[in-house]
Amino acid sequence: MGRSFVIAVALAVASCHLADETEPPKCDEGSHPELGRCVQDATEKIRVVLTKASPCPTPTPETLTVKVKQNFQFENQDAVTYTIKGTSDGQTWVSVPPNGLSLGMSLVKAGTWKYVVAECGSMGTVVVE
Repeated sequence: MGRSFVIAVALAVASCHLADETEPPKCDEGSHPELGRCVQDATEKIRVVLTKASPCPTPTPETLTVKVKQNFQFENQDAVTYTIKGTSDGQTWVSVPPNGLSLGMSLVKAGTWKYVVAECGSMGTVVVE
């Protein structure tokens, strides 16, 4: 009986390794599966980094220059979500998850566009050429 039990346990353990791999999650466009969950793709290396600071993150660079319709992102290096809003109309541009990237965005009209980190008031500028 002891030998049968050992063989049964060995077969049970071996069968765990024979199980099919689980199917990766179906992710929306702009994200990819990683470790069983969907993760935002990096759109470009063009980013405004929200560096952790008290009481409000510091946008770096303070002024970002891009071309019309050129994608850029906000990168959050803090442990809380931040919302980026345009100062001229108060509209939300993007939400930036903790220690993550915003969705890619672009501006379709040339000009100087100021934004604010809504939760605390730090400001930056995007110049579109």
